[in-house]
Amino acid sequence: MSLVGRGAGGQDNDTDMATYPLHLQGGHLFVEINQQRWLFDTGTAISFGSAPSLTIAERTFALKPIMTGKPGKPIIGVPKLVQFLGTPCAGLLGMDIIGEFDWTLNAAKRTCTATTEATPIRDRSFSLKTENGLLSAQVGVRDREYRLRLDTGFHLSFLEHPVIENFPSAGKGRDFHVYFLGGWFQTDSFHVPMKLGAEFAADNLHTGRLPASLRKDILPTDYDGILGAEFFSRHYLAFAPRRQLIAFLTSGE
Repeated sequence: MSLVGRGAGGQDNDTDMATYPLHLQGGHLFVEINQQRWLFDTGTAISFGSAPSLTIAERTFALKPIMTGKPGKPIIGVPKLVQFLGTPCAGLLGMDIIGEFDWTLNAAKRTCTATTEATPIRDRSFSLKTENGLLSAQVGVRDREYRLRLDTGFHLSFLEHPVIENFPSAGKGRDFHVYFLGGWFQTDSFHVPMKLGAEFAADNLHTGRLPASLRKDILPTDYDGILGAEFFSRHYLAFAPRRQLIAFLTSGE
């Protein structure tokens, strides 16, 4: 991977890139920056945190102290987020920050990188779609395709179709969203093989159904469900949301 880019005025300079610890805790992904953990949440538009700003790969971003959600929904700050998650964190990285970089995510080796350069993505890649600020991927289950939001704020995946009940039970699944009263909810989950492109092997993902009230709040009518953090934690990935691409990497890349 080349790490040389072009700066302002067209002069060559070192591309801004940084490597951070990546933690999988309670099924959620956390990026550790300056010894503080931040929830990596592709399903939230605006980042917020306990500090007024955050620097990633030499870029500094202003932060809001609270989550700006839909009118009528609860106001969520860091103390409430920590209470819900049950683990200390400094705040949440949403798509306003995540979307400014190309990422590599390797949860198995507990590391990630963020770079302002366009990471070369060649083979083993698939396209994403961005619509109204939502990232989504087309996945195949058996002989039918479904559009799932990419939302690493969830641990599980969700598919709002009875087809999931045709697969082996994975027991009761437990997941979390700030819009759900009390934060946490349970769902019957199943081991559902999902394919992202014909050339890739299917991932057997823990998949359930969203509570009806939460589905109404966060899932537009033309989306079939959610692809959660479990998928991101299983693979070494190049993730370029600003270019609507994601790719499976090998340890040699």
